[in-house]
Amino acid sequence: MKFSELFESTEDVLIKRAKHVYSALKKGVLTVECNGPKKISYSLPNNVEFKTIKLKDGKSYPCIELPEEDDEIEWLENGKKTNCTDYTGELFSLLNLRFIKFKVVLLDYNFWIEHPGHDYIEDISQVMGVKYNEEELDESIEVPPQPTEKQLKKVKSVYTALKKGSFDFMGSKINYKLSENYYVEISKYMNNIIVDPDDVAYTIVTDDNREIKIEKPETILTKKLGQRVSERFKQFGIILSLNL
Repeated sequence: MKFSELFESTEDVLIKRAKHVYSALKKGVLTVECNGPKKISYSLPNNVEFKTIKLKDGKSYPCIELPEEDDEIEWLENGKKTNCTDYTGELFSLLNLRFIKFKVVLLDYNFWIEHPGHDYIEDISQVMGVKYNEEELDESIEVPPQPTEKQLKKVKSVYTALKKGSFDFMGSKINYKLSENYYVEISKYMNNIIVDPDDVAYTIVTDDNREIKIEKPETILTKKLGQRVSERFKQFGIILSLNL
């Protein structure tokens, strides 16, 4: 098994990827053909469930499950709400393509309820395996650079070595510990490696060697501490994102 496959099989990492993609694609504009091109704006709901789903290839993929209400997606035409009954299927297919481009499943049970006799796992598996034409996709949605296997191995090595440690800060010893799970991405313009851990914990070591936890939410202190930890990763060419 390749390391990249092992990396992608981590459920927490897949769910985090689903959240990133959903945040980016939550609102947008789709174009359908109806007596000429027609632009329809969409807005997806907040109350979705992030999970993983196993498809026919046996692999797990990030999945976003829409709520069961019929009006969970808000469609707008010329700034006004519309139910788009004449081309709902086409719109949902176009919307799905945007998520499929990032290997994320957008799951709407209402679609399969309205189309009885379909095995939705089979349907999604076929769609996820489609060799689609890049030119048919909305050019305003760009595929972000993906980390290579070499970059992932580098991140694993550096993260393992630096995920916990200590440093002096204003006369006190500070211990830090990063979470086991993290998300890796590549910056769009500079091609930098960015590592986004799920969490970080800080403690102050007292003179009698006791550890006192520094509670969050984020303060100026935790920002300063985060900068000190980030500096350790920076010397290896890795940007540590601690916007938790």
